[in-house]
Amino acid sequence: MVSLLMPLLGRLGAKAVEALVVELLRAWGLDKARRRLERHLSAIQCVLLGAEAKSHTNPAVRRWMTDLKTAAYQADDVLDDFRYEALRRRAAQIRPHSMAHKVISYFTANSPVVFHLSMSRKMKGALEIIDQLVVEMNNFHFPQHAEAPHADHPQTHSCVDESEIIGRQDDKELVVKTLLEQSNNNSNNNNVVVLPIVGMGGIDSDVWKNEIIKTTGIVPALQLSYDHLSSEAKLCFTFCAIFPKDSPMDKDLLIQLWMANDFIISEIKGQEIFNVLVWRCFLQDVEIRKNLPSAFEDRFIQQPTTCKMHDLMHDLADYVSGNDCSILQEPSYH
Repeated sequence: MVSLLMPLLGRLGAKAVEALVVELLRAWGLDKARRRLERHLSAIQCVLLGAEAKSHTNPAVRRWMTDLKTAAYQADDVLDDFRYEALRRRAAQIRPHSMAHKVISYFTANSPVVFHLSMSRKMKGALEIIDQLVVEMNNFHFPQHAEAPHADHPQTHSCVDESEIIGRQDDKELVVKTLLEQSNNNSNNNNVVVLPIVGMGGIDSDVWKNEIIKTTGIVPALQLSYDHLSSEAKLCFTFCAIFPKDSPMDKDLLIQLWMANDFIISEIKGQEIFNVLVWRCFLQDVEIRKNLPSAFEDRFIQQPTTCKMHDLMHDLADYVSGNDCSILQEPSYH
């Protein structure tokens, strides 16, 4: 969870010190609350790694981290509202008599006092929750500036709350042993052995598969590469978990979605992150469709590009996102 919390809190801290937001909050008498939020975020970031280490054995710490993530999203929404209001005011100053100005200022212009009070309550409400979380954080006595823990991270699944899967240990060991033996026996030829895992409704098979992946060290090994990504790249990669496995993803749409979710600020940055994810094999099967004749090709014109994620990389994205990403698919009827 800390792999998502760290960039989320960093992004929240950046919004709290943005000039537009600072100017508006100062004008509304909320600068003291903003500075308290900024201090809380810095203090929390210093102990997140220590909290992550304790969360493996302490359910109370896990609940605290979950509550922190919820509070961070709430505060992020509040700061977005303030930023939008600041941008609206700037647009009104540039074009005070335009039709667009009349439309976007309709609600706040008719009730500026109500809007002001509503936003102030939201800000103070979000800050009160974070205040309480900081009090709980101090009671846990997390170590500050802790080094990244080297212990394996437990596999998470939306249908499983237990810290350990009970009752299938022998079967799990048998599957791992069978796969490794078949791999060694077929190392000198091109035969591929497939061992199906079948469970009622697909639930048991998913849990069992995840346990085998964790036991063989695949996810922790892949997460080493994930841990070396920048905060922005981590958020962008994790977001890809919303796409079904083996589905093509349009690069331009992907970058627009990253921008819409405020992970990045520009298409240029999105292109850089996309290239990094491809170079480091988080994304693959990049296909560039050339619509222009070769005589008219221009290196400055972006061609339509699609990509895919390997199944294991999709498992990694789903693993680090926890319950933040869900995939809703229509059932197929045959």
